[in-house]
Amino acid sequence: MRAEEREIEPAVVMIVSDEEGNVIRRVNGPAKGGFHRVAWDLRYPPPSPIELKEPEPDVFSPPPGGPLVAPGTYTVRVVKRIDGVDTPLGSAQTFNVVPLYLSIMKESDRAAVLDFQKKAANLQRTVMGASRVTQEALTRIQYIRRALDEIAGPDPKLMAQVNSVDAALRDIDDQLNGDPILRRANEPAPPSLLDRVNTAVNGLTTTAPPTATHRESLAFAQQQAGPLLERLHTLIEVDLANVDKQMNVLGAPWTPGRIPQLPR
Repeated sequence: MRAEEREIEPAVVMIVSDEEGNVIRRVNGPAKGGFHRVAWDLRYPPPSPIELKEPEPDVFSPPPGGPLVAPGTYTVRVVKRIDGVDTPLGSAQTFNVVPLYLSIMKESDRAAVLDFQKKAANLQRTVMGASRVTQEALTRIQYIRRALDEIAGPDPKLMAQVNSVDAALRDIDDQLNGDPILRRANEPAPPSLLDRVNTAVNGLTTTAPPTATHRESLAFAQQQAGPLLERLHTLIEVDLANVDKQMNVLGAPWTPGRIPQLPR
């Protein structure tokens, strides 16, 4: 019963690879009896953070899609996944992806377009992940403040450290997502880092080459993202981790992200 309870849910997966054998996409299919149809949208994986449950579809704000693959020959194979082990089902099949409407539209340099789109999508994935991490860290700060109220005589220096980390995380959140205070007051504000990235990936839905605005937005976002990510790593892996250590020493109640220790 224990083994059955802990069993990884079986799955049927369609794996798409390019001519060099690089895996382009994995698409899950139904693991039930009967005939089923599974479609691949001719795109690389989307840059969105992983969700355990599929979000409700929103026609007015669809999630970002991955870049379209370049025309060429691709291979698809179907495997069954049991206990994390993939076993092939049948033989692999090859197919061609070809551009449409070349009689009325000039084909762009798909290799160059795809290279830009992959760089933009990778940066979008990084920035969206950084935004999620920042939000989670700010939530941890709220738990820490509540826990400090439960211990006798919290150290003023520790409170100052918590406030400093909180202020720095809020500054990073403003850079990532925009200043909420200016937004609420309908005041003009400079584009956020996500605004820059989203501008750069607007061309991901087409096969047209990126414009000068797309390229400038991507270059600016790449330049801004480096120092911001370094600061975020330090705040969470050093400063916030140091706060957690002091919380354990003080015998504070458990807070998210902290492994409790036995009292001495």
